[in-house]
Amino acid sequence: MTRTRACYRRPMRALPWVLGLAALACACTPKQSGPALWAKACDRALETIDDKTPERVEECRESMAAHPPGIADDIARCLLAGPATRTQAEEKRDFDACIRPETQTYFDRVIAANEQLGTLGQALRAQDGPVDHGPDGQLRALEGVPAEQLVDPWGHPIIYSDVPGEAQLCIVGPDGKHGTADDICEQPFVYFQF
Repeated sequence: MTRTRACYRRPMRALPWVLGLAALACACTPKQSGPALWAKACDRALETIDDKTPERVEECRESMAAHPPGIADDIARCLLAGPATRTQAEEKRDFDACIRPETQTYFDRVIAANEQLGTLGQALRAQDGPVDHGPDGQLRALEGVPAEQLVDPWGHPIIYSDVPGEAQLCIVGPDGKHGTADDICEQPFVYFQF
């Protein structure tokens, strides 16, 4: 399935899709959380996942540790609540009805953070001259971007690293610390050729 493969290329951008959530959570769930529940959810999800999944498991486990407790089990319960063959709209509706409000809020913030990075990346590419940021990397001003857009959905400042050839925008996530597993980063000047 195309959307499953897209989930693995950019997992954070694909969170609204329940199948993408299943695949990500299945690969990322720490072993101590609900093994029987996860066995069922993983069996269902793995039927449609490509053969590169095992390569991502260790990196993904580290990343999942940064998420709020119980998110992985929430995803498994929601996946098992309905039939395996559903449309994308049905999956989203069922998932939204099933998931705990605090987990949904977390996913909404992650989705908003990804959209915000895309917008800021476009503004950076259009910027004339140097980017105004502090020694700690905190983005201070960006041409054509309102000040409230320089703060992430958790209320932390956006971090900009201008290492030549590796410029990067980072949202530090719920923990507020740069360089941890819950960071969401994008390299705005990297272009992929297909």
